Amino acid sequence: MFRVSLANAFAKRTCTPLYEKHQATPFAGTLNATEVTNLRIYSGMVASLNSSGEFIVQSTGATDQPFGLFALDCNATINDLDGQPSGTAPFAVWTGGPDALFKVSTLSSSSALGAFEDTGTFAVGTVIYGGDDGTVAEEGQITDEDPSGPAVIGRVIQVVSATSLIVQVSLPADSGL
Repeated sequence: MFRVSLANAFAKRTCTPLYEKHQATPFAGTLNATEVTNLRIYSGMVASLNSSGEFIVQSTGATDQPFGLFALDCNATINDLDGQPSGTAPFAVWTGGPDALFKVSTLSSSSALGAFEDTGTFAVGTVIYGGDDGTVAEEGQITDEDPSGPAVIGRVIQVVSATSLIVQVSLPADSGL
């Protein structure tokens, strides 16, 4: 039987794929060991492959090529790696296409928690980037500030609220945004 602790009974994921059965593709991989111990990954944050292409890491924006959005969580509230044998970290990333839409959220308790930095000036059509913008966004968060790297990941389709966006994601970058 699946049981949820009372402390996490109302925990919410920060990424919901829309039309995922036809327009988005899940990618299975292994999370880098440092990402596992940091516990700072929220679903909807931007993922990259490390330099060898062997592990999934949080996108830094300026020095790596964004690959997709994290599909799972590995943070203090929701940890999808609980119960995994030590040394293994199977993880998933959503890759997008021209019609791949996702609803991403941030947690109202802190701008450092969630899929995007909530101090941005997001509007319909705003180009979005992945990674640390050097000012407000945490590593891996979606931001509207250009981190001066190859980090364009898509655009805003709808601003649902101050803590929720619907975004079009065209990753990997070859998908022709």
